[in-house]
Amino acid sequence: MKCLVCGRWHWRVDFVICKACLDSIPLKLSTRKLTDSIYAYSFYAYSDVSLLMQSKYQLIGSRVLNLLAHKAAAYFFTHIDFADFTQRVGLVGLDDYPYGAYSHTGVIVRAFERESKGVFKGVYGVLKARNAIKYAGESLAFRQNNPKGFYLTRNISYPLVVLVDDIITTGTSFREAISVFSAFDVENESRVESKVT
Repeated sequence: MKCLVCGRWHWRVDFVICKACLDSIPLKLSTRKLTDSIYAYSFYAYSDVSLLMQSKYQLIGSRVLNLLAHKAAAYFFTHIDFADFTQRVGLVGLDDYPYGAYSHTGVIVRAFERESKGVFKGVYGVLKARNAIKYAGESLAFRQNNPKGFYLTRNISYPLVVLVDDIITTGTSFREAISVFSAFDVENESRVESKVT
């Protein structure tokens, strides 16, 4: 397979980025306070993954997101101790509809679920957007004036929920999703993301 970053050929056909290039992408864990008690976690600076993130609109993007998400999840679960955690946590992707050939947030949810060793459980297709608005390149005012209209398609049986998105810029989508969950008896835990702008 030819590496998307350096262009060199390598023997792993399931990796679209060679190990050397994947290892060279720095993990930069950061948090952002969204509400009084809810934080967003990010693992990459957008400037470090912007070229790769452009591939998310193509089929090969699912493999790119998978590699980045597994790297972020492995880091997350080696730095946070869940040994004494007694409750399972639901992982919910923001509007995990498969735009194109796959769901961007679904790929990330699956990677974090696998790395969690049973603590996190992916809940797919539960948080949908009524409005198929794309926020890429849009201003904060546009985002605030054009809400996605999130709604739950069914009840969630997890007392704790982690919301997942691929890119966070203003936090508008997260705040809207949090408001949907706050109407139910679900405690919104900090969200996990793979990328950040």
